[in-house]
Amino acid sequence: IKECDWSSDVCSSDLESRLLKKYGGKYLRWIKKPWLYLPPDGESWESLFKRTASFIREIKEKRRGEKVIVIGHKGSIAAAVTILKGGKISGVNKYLPGNCAITRYRIRGEGHK
Repeated sequence: IKECDWSSDVCSSDLESRLLKKYGGKYLRWIKKPWLYLPPDGESWESLFKRTASFIREIKEKRRGEKVIVIGHKGSIAAAVTILKGGKISGVNKYLPGNCAITRYRIRGEGHK
């Protein structure tokens, strides 16, 4: 799943310090409640959720009964798990995976694990 598009600011090893310096409080608000704040020239969480929900529907329809491996980034994985658990966008921070984490999910019918 493609990650949420932050803007052109994301490709750097000192990303967090640069974002704090450039955006200050706006960046901190985005970290706490990303669904409420849109990065400049970036993709909203609402858009990410719509895209992710569409992707999940496609997997359910076209890959029913198959094992599917999905590789994504923190935001897209959190969005997918939130959607699969029936959660709201405001609960996305509950499902943020750790760096290089593996998240397993099994879909059987309409129930999820």
